[in-house]
Amino acid sequence: MIEQLTSIIQQGDIIKLYKFINSPEYIVNDHKIYLDLMQLDDEIAFEWVSKYWYYRNLRIAHNIKKSLKPETKRAIILYGAGHNYLLKQQLEDDSSITVIQYGSCPKSRA
Repeated sequence: MIEQLTSIIQQGDIIKLYKFINSPEYIVNDHKIYLDLMQLDDEIAFEWVSKYWYYRNLRIAHNIKKSLKPETKRAIILYGAGHNYLLKQQLEDDSSITVIQYGSCPKSRA
């Protein structure tokens, strides 16, 4: 994944880069880094992921939801790729929110 990402960055194609870092494969592999950190025999890494990283993403999701007004129909959220997995999960847990990631086709709303 790193070689692929490096190659895309070197090409300078921002659209290709955004599609790549929003692909399901990249998102899962990126999140796996945090899961792997929690498995290390290292209390500091475990504490950082469990107490900081998850908390940070919960606060971001909370602030996104808080900023949406009842009449809001659409919003664009831009965040770093490392937040993708958890923010998507936390926002999709709210049945009033439909998450459509860049590069994916929206579900039919008929």
